[in-house]
Amino acid sequence: MSIKYIKCIANYFKVAFFKIQPITVSAILIFLSSYVSGNGWVNKWPRKTIPDFPYFGILSIVLTIIVLLFWIVSTHLFYLMKFSIVNEVDTFLTSLFIISATDIWIFSFSNNQAESIMMAITLLTGSIICCRIKKIYDTSISNEIFESNKLSSSLVDLRDLYNKSNVTQNEHGEILVDEREVDYDLFDRRNIVKQLTEAMQHPTSKHSYVIGLTGIWGSGKSTILNLAKKKINKDANSVDLSHTNKSDFDLWLFESKEEMIKGMYNYFLTGLGIQYRSALTNKLITSAAKLLAGISINGIEALFLDPNTYQDVFELKEKLTNYVKSANKHYVMCIENLDRADNEQVILILKLINSVFDIPNVTYVLLYDNDRLNKVLENTESSNVSFAEKVINQEIQMPISIDLDICNTCLNNLRDSYGMNNGFQVRGEAKDFQKVQENIVSNITTIRDLKRIINSVYTILANRDTLRLYLPDVIAIQYIHFKNPELYENIKDHKKLLTWTQSLYFNNLNNLTTEDRKYIEDLISNNRQYADMLKVMFPVITYVTQNIIEESCYGNYSSKRATINSEMFFDCYFNLAENDNTVENSKVKKFIAEVNQIGEQKGNNIKDDINKAWVAFITSINTDKNELPISGLSMFTDRDDIVSSQIRKVLSEVIFEYVIDNRQHNGFYWEDFIFIVSNLIKEVNKEDFNDFLVSEFSNRYDLLYIVNKINRDISESIGSLSGDLIRNRNTIAQFQLQMYKDIIAKSVNIFDGNGFYQNAPQLYNLMLNNKLVPEKVNAYLSKTVTSKSIFRFFGCLITNGENFKTIYYEMSSEEMGKIEDKLKCIPDLIEICKETAPKNKSQRIVQKVVNEYVAYKTELLKNKDAKINRVEKDRQIDYCEL
Repeated sequence: MSIKYIKCIANYFKVAFFKIQPITVSAILIFLSSYVSGNGWVNKWPRKTIPDFPYFGILSIVLTIIVLLFWIVSTHLFYLMKFSIVNEVDTFLTSLFIISATDIWIFSFSNNQAESIMMAITLLTGSIICCRIKKIYDTSISNEIFESNKLSSSLVDLRDLYNKSNVTQNEHGEILVDEREVDYDLFDRRNIVKQLTEAMQHPTSKHSYVIGLTGIWGSGKSTILNLAKKKINKDANSVDLSHTNKSDFDLWLFESKEEMIKGMYNYFLTGLGIQYRSALTNKLITSAAKLLAGISINGIEALFLDPNTYQDVFELKEKLTNYVKSANKHYVMCIENLDRADNEQVILILKLINSVFDIPNVTYVLLYDNDRLNKVLENTESSNVSFAEKVINQEIQMPISIDLDICNTCLNNLRDSYGMNNGFQVRGEAKDFQKVQENIVSNITTIRDLKRIINSVYTILANRDTLRLYLPDVIAIQYIHFKNPELYENIKDHKKLLTWTQSLYFNNLNNLTTEDRKYIEDLISNNRQYADMLKVMFPVITYVTQNIIEESCYGNYSSKRATINSEMFFDCYFNLAENDNTVENSKVKKFIAEVNQIGEQKGNNIKDDINKAWVAFITSINTDKNELPISGLSMFTDRDDIVSSQIRKVLSEVIFEYVIDNRQHNGFYWEDFIFIVSNLIKEVNKEDFNDFLVSEFSNRYDLLYIVNKINRDISESIGSLSGDLIRNRNTIAQFQLQMYKDIIAKSVNIFDGNGFYQNAPQLYNLMLNNKLVPEKVNAYLSKTVTSKSIFRFFGCLITNGENFKTIYYEMSSEEMGKIEDKLKCIPDLIEICKETAPKNKSQRIVQKVVNEYVAYKTELLKNKDAKINRVEKDRQIDYCEL
């Protein structure tokens, strides 16, 4: 049997049985048993008759059993069996065991069946007690293991968080810090501790000494006090009353003034090591407490308590004074939550310290918020602020601020512990998070502030994988909700003003009214403590207050980040739920992170691995909503998202080959995919760019329309400050020009296939810009344009626009004039168009537009002010029909 088990058994009987009530009841019942047995009432019945009352013994037993059973049933005593701690059921069992074990010996002298009954009860209760001890022991061992291993449900110490050690998440993934007082000072306020310690070591032999440790709630008063008490405990002449009482005197524990006075007296006696409580002493305390509390003594109490004298009060003080003097020690009594008691309790405790408990060699330490205490005193008729000044001999102020660098370090370590730096981050996210955090830290005034922010705001990071929003905005809006619910609701009610739609945000800025601007200016002026985080969340605020249009106002910046200032995501920040946009955004982020990870694994077949990742990604897209992730993917293909040139090139090849395999499918968004390819390839290095063009487009004249699309996308795009984009623009332009030259030389018909409407206009542009020789182009068109492709040729020269419910078509006289000056074959091609019979509506529209152009030229010879007639239709030209 281990020492721990022996200690568990000893503690079981100590807690369960060694109390005044069970010992007294057991003694009485054992006395009755011996009395009954000694008189032979059990032994004589029923063989012998006792003249007075022959059934006393059996009746006593029956009545005892009935009362016992009734008490057990009515109190539901055995429901306590399920708790593995020593409680009332153990008191009952041990008492019954002691009584029955003693009765075995008593009834052994009587030679009757009672002895057997007592033996059975003893064995039964003894067995139950053994099972209870075993269960309690096993539970205590489990609890020790639980504590030693610091399981997931444990709280994290703030010092451990600062040192980044033993930081664990609970079963819900949250990191919670312990908000209770500690025995160390993370903020190194040693001078305050020294000042308080020296004040506490200042006993006076004539009266008590009162110290006030003041500071706002959560400023660390209890921590400073604990550190000072550590030093006091090393002084052999000083005694901390809380050491014996296990805690400081707390006014919150008492509901009435009478209870508080009794509690304070008992606290003193316990602290002095006096456990004795006589009936006379209790009477004295009760009488004095009622008198000091202003409670009249009436009724039956008047028989025992003297309602007419103050003698009890002086006697009480004299007793305490004599106890303290006889001990020849200096005693320290700490009183917490002074400012949080009700007004009458505060006044009473100050009066008691200044009168009844004004005892020599006693130092009182009061913990309170000075402002709150003054308000209590101001609102009490029987006192004022100066009253506290008369009672409190020395006041020590807690620092009004704490080391914000330590707070910032704790929050940074917290973010790391949540894995914030391990996942995919968009450009600017870390910078915005730091701005928000610095704003939060600047508002922290107490240690408790820091702990509550960690436990109430940052715990949202535990859901970062399922709440896939822009984390700087998440923390900012959660902090505002925690600190200022009114501002939170204010923001929620102004969605339209603070957010942007799918159009460019800076275009929305131009529509701000005077009323809108005033609202934003008032929002900042009334909430300056949140100004920095508000500017991070809503760029419109920066625009109005500083006339600066930030990067977050452009393009897809907010959509890419799923920020709160995007109309698509705004509501998600208030209901803490996801929508289709957040889900698809997260898929894209996950894919990009996987691609980057593949690029870091050198030695593998990168293209095969990226292709597998691409297939898995594209398969996961909901086909009914595939425009969401496709548009989302285009946002995450910047150089900041995928840094490696090689990975950008390989991913471009994978997506491009996917486009080539699927471009003929109905509803396939091939242009969106090519835009993604363009965005990826535009800033790769020279070698990778050239390799991409040669491997994918060499002698592939059927892909000329894709080359044109890539060239247009790259020429119109905005890139970084590197020279890669400028060089690649020139390279793709030269590559495109060479393809056209080869097409002309080889007489490849660019009007075949569905890409002609992109190929032909570029041919004309190159010619008009003197990149292609007009004579060669003229010869090429004369040879390739026939009645089969004539409508396609002119279809590419037609412009269109909308006019109310109709669509109009025309040929620009200016542009056609330039082309006719270069190409002598145009009149012949016009004749072919006039003579060719159209086969569908689209061809008829083209023929009619050409005829209107011919008529305009004829009229122009007669009238210099002639205008070309538009052809209005209710449908668009379908180029596939041409």
